[in-house]
Amino acid sequence: MKLFIVIILFSATPILSQREDRMRDLEAIRLWEMAQYMELTEDQIASAIRIHREYSELTSLMHSRRAQIIDELKTELSANVREEKLNALVEEIADIDRNFHSIKEEEREKMFETLTPAQRAKFYIFQIEFAKRIRENLRGPR
Repeated sequence: MKLFIVIILFSATPILSQREDRMRDLEAIRLWEMAQYMELTEDQIASAIRIHREYSELTSLMHSRRAQIIDELKTELSANVREEKLNALVEEIADIDRNFHSIKEEEREKMFETLTPAQRAKFYIFQIEFAKRIRENLRGPR
């Protein structure tokens, strides 16, 4: 039943690029595995997905703007632009990074409102272990 809820909630998304589609699939897998590991109830799963969706829209916009700035920096560096312009772009990236971390903390706090202390502890363990598995998979066999 829990898998069904995750699939339904994630299937109601607009058509995405191939990269965005892969990221959405990875995020669905992450949420599913997290729900299993943390032993979330169906209500907690629905709440976590709702909260995640709300905040992922914000962070997605931030990632897009950050990528635009990086492209601008590349262009400006090749054109030997003024240092003031570079400083302004670098500061904008720093602002985005600060805001991103603040938003992620807000998301975590909202999600924690419905979790038990044991589930909160499992949340941090899961985050580290999942990221480690992703890195290992990206590196491939050695």
